[in-house]
Amino acid sequence: MTEQPEQAKEKEKVEASAIHLLTPLPGRVVLRRTEPPAAPSPFIVPDAAKEKPVEAIVIAIPAIPTYEYGILIPCPLSVNDLVLVGKYTGDHKFRGEDVCIVRWDEILAIISPEV
Repeated sequence: MTEQPEQAKEKEKVEASAIHLLTPLPGRVVLRRTEPPAAPSPFIVPDAAKEKPVEAIVIAIPAIPTYEYGILIPCPLSVNDLVLVGKYTGDHKFRGEDVCIVRWDEILAIISPEV
């Protein structure tokens, strides 16, 4: 019986790191949407009625710059940047986990850390 919890922990580790196996092609980035802090409310909203979060964390950036119009353009983002994206852009499932893969020029803004 002790083997089952250990196997479950190992499986969780593999699934947690599975998203880090993705390396985007030039011009694209891999994001994970984040839930904003919920305001206290007396109402219970079902998951189907909730809007998709627009904030995301950059998980992976391309290893090589984008080549456009004869110019090499490096990605202006870095890993762990907090960004704003559209509600319905680039949503995919990878090994049971939701990821968002978009062109980096589709990102609306970079959110500065609070000081």
